[in-house]
Amino acid sequence: MYRIRFHGRGGEGMKTASRILGSSFFFEGFQVQDAPKYGAERRGAPVSAYVRADHKQIYERGEIHKPDLIVIADETLLHVTRNTVLEGIHENTVIFIISAMSNSELEEIINSGKSIIKIDPAALPENYHRFLSPITASASACFTGKIQSSNLIRGVKDELKTVKDDLIIENVAIAEKIFNEMKSYSGIVTETGEITVLRDPQLITLPLHNSSIATPVIRTVSTSVKNQTGSWRTARPVVLYEKCSGCMMCNVYCPDSAITKNKDGFPVIDYNHCKGCLICCEVCPSGAIRKENEKIRRSETV
Repeated sequence: MYRIRFHGRGGEGMKTASRILGSSFFFEGFQVQDAPKYGAERRGAPVSAYVRADHKQIYERGEIHKPDLIVIADETLLHVTRNTVLEGIHENTVIFIISAMSNSELEEIINSGKSIIKIDPAALPENYHRFLSPITASASACFTGKIQSSNLIRGVKDELKTVKDDLIIENVAIAEKIFNEMKSYSGIVTETGEITVLRDPQLITLPLHNSSIATPVIRTVSTSVKNQTGSWRTARPVVLYEKCSGCMMCNVYCPDSAITKNKDGFPVIDYNHCKGCLICCEVCPSGAIRKENEKIRRSETV
C-alpha cells in the first residue's frame, strides 16, 4: 500500500492535491482513500491531507502515521510544526519539499538521513503558489512510478472540472511539466505492507464518570494570547495611514481582535496574532489597507 501525506497551509491546495493524486491512482485501477485534515479552518493555518492506494481493499482508517512519502508545500512548517510534519518517518520514507533552503540546511532541520527531493521556488513560475495542487500531486504521482501521465492529467481535469477552461489548461500544463522533470525519481517511493490488523470488536461497557471529573473546566484566563498565530499568514494586511480615516471598521470586523486603536485614533495591527484572513482589507471603506505577500515581506525583513 502507498501511504502519502501532504502538508501545507490553508488556501495552498493540499486537499485538492490529495484528490488529484487519489483520482490518478483510481484511474490506474487502485483502491483509494483521500481525505484532508483541517484543524483550525483558516487561511494560513497548518493543514494536511492523506492518500492511501492499494490494489486490495483498504481497511486502514484515519490519519497516516507512517508515510511512504511526505510532501511539504511550505518550508516554514518545518519551523512551526516540525514534529507534526515529520511524524512517523521510517527507513524508506521519501520527503519532497518546495524550498529555497540549501540541501545542507534541509538535512540539518530534518535530521533523518532520509531521501529528500527539493524543488527551488526560483525554478517554478513566479505565480507558482496558485498551482501548488498540480505541482505536488504530479510530483507525487511520478515518484510512485505507477501512474501514467495520461491518468494524472485525467485526474487534474476531473478534480478541476468546475473551474474555467483556461485555468484547467494552465494546471494541466504545469502538471505535465513537473511530471516530466521528476522522471529521474520515478519509483523512488515504494509500497509498505500492512500496518493495521483488524480484529473482531469486543463490547466494552464503560462506567459513568462523576460529571465534575468528566466535564472540562477552564481554570486559567487569557491564555489564547500565548498562541501566536501570526505564522499562519500567507499574506498580511498593511495600513496606509495617508488614506486611513480612522473609522475603525477593521477593528469591528477583525475576528481575532488583532486590530486596536493607537493614541491618535488610527488602527494598529498585532502581527503576532493576525492570521491573514484579510477581512479588514475587504471592509475598509477608504481602501486604506493593502495586501502584501507574507513570504516576500519576511525575506525583505531578514
